[in-house]
Amino acid sequence: MAFGYPAMLELSGRRCLVVGERAVREGKVEGLLEAGADDVLVVAAGPAGRLDALAGDPRVRVARRPWRPQDLDGALLVVGWDPDPAGRARLAREARRRRVLVNVIDD
Repeated sequence: MAFGYPAMLELSGRRCLVVGERAVREGKVEGLLEAGADDVLVVAAGPAGRLDALAGDPRVRVARRPWRPQDLDGALLVVGWDPDPAGRARLAREARRRRVLVNVIDD
């Protein structure tokens, strides 16, 4: 697959989704907030301390569970990770099907 085209996105007022523990550990939520995101759904089981801190931010909603396709509803962008390559492919495929911009963290 070809490398993506870099883009500047206006995130204010648009939903963003962050999926998976690695995405949380790598600071993807904080990066989105710094870029102006004000509606971020985080779907991950951990890391607990960081999720607790994020849950205190009114711009962030935390769901400690596996992601579901409907989590993508209304989202502009998803940044995600799954330990299983097939899970990462499923997230990317579902995001594209729903016309959501997607960045999947891979190996």
